[in-house]
Amino acid sequence: MKIYLARNQQQAGPYTLEDLNTMLGNGQVQLTDLMWHKGMSQWQPVGQVTGDQLVYQPAPDLVATPVTTAQPLSLDKPAQTAAQPLDKLAQPAAQPTVRPAVVQHELASIGQRVLAKVIDSVLTMATLLPLLSQMDGAELSKQVQAGSNPNVAMMEALQGVAPFYQGLSVILSLLLLLVQIILLVRRGQTLGKLVMGIWIADHRQPVVPSAWRLVGIRFFLFNFFYNLAMMMLPVGLGLLLANLYLMSRSPKRQTIHDWVAGTLVLKGQPVTQPASPTVTK
Repeated sequence: MKIYLARNQQQAGPYTLEDLNTMLGNGQVQLTDLMWHKGMSQWQPVGQVTGDQLVYQPAPDLVATPVTTAQPLSLDKPAQTAAQPLDKLAQPAAQPTVRPAVVQHELASIGQRVLAKVIDSVLTMATLLPLLSQMDGAELSKQVQAGSNPNVAMMEALQGVAPFYQGLSVILSLLLLLVQIILLVRRGQTLGKLVMGIWIADHRQPVVPSAWRLVGIRFFLFNFFYNLAMMMLPVGLGLLLANLYLMSRSPKRQTIHDWVAGTLVLKGQPVTQPASPTVTK
C-alpha cells in the first residue's frame, strides 16, 4: 500500500501503512497533515481519514498493494517520485494548504515527572511551615510512640497552634493553589512541571487539554484520592509503585490519572492551540 503525505504543499512518500502508524504514534505526522493513496478521490486531512485516531486501519484490499520505493520517514525533505499525487489531484480550483504542524515533542522522562511531583510537594509543605513550626514535635512524637494514630495525633497538635499561624498557612496554601490552577489552565503545567520543562498534553495530539480534564480530573479529583490513600501508608505506597510501573510499561508513559483524563506529559513548550488547516482559493 503506497501512502503519500503532504504538509504546506510539500509532498513525501510513498510510505507503508506501518510507516504511517509509526509516525502517527511518535508525533512525526499530525492529524492536520494531508494524505492520499490509491482509492481516494482527493487529498484529505489525516484525522478525517483515521477518524481522529493515531492509527490508520484501511480496508484489507488496500493494504495488499505493495510499496516498491522505500522513502525516509520525513516530511521535511519531500520525496521526488515519478507519480506525484499532488499534481495528479490538483484539478479542483481550491486545494487545501496545511500550515506547518506544531513543533514535535518528546515524552517526558520518568525522572522529570517524579522530580516535578517532588517540587510541587515541597512547595505544598512550604505553605505549612508557619503551622508546623508552632507544633510541639516532642509531644507529637511521644503520642505516636504511645500507639496513637499519627493522623489523629497530628490533628490534635494542630489545634493547639495560634490562629495567626493557622491563618498564615491557609493564605499561603490558597495562593499556591491559585497559581497552580492558572498555570494548568493556561499552559498545562504546575510549578514543578514548569521548572522541569514538561507539560500536560492531550493524548491524541500535542495541545493543552480542557480545563475540566486538567483541573477537575487530574488536579482536584486525583490529588484528593492520592492524599486519602497516603493516609493509609501501605495503600499510598502501593499506588505510587503502580504509577511508576505504568509509566515504565506504557508506550506513552501514562499513569492512572493520565488514562482517566486522556492525557500524557511531554517535554518542551506547551501548545495551547492545535494546528488547523486553511483552505486557499
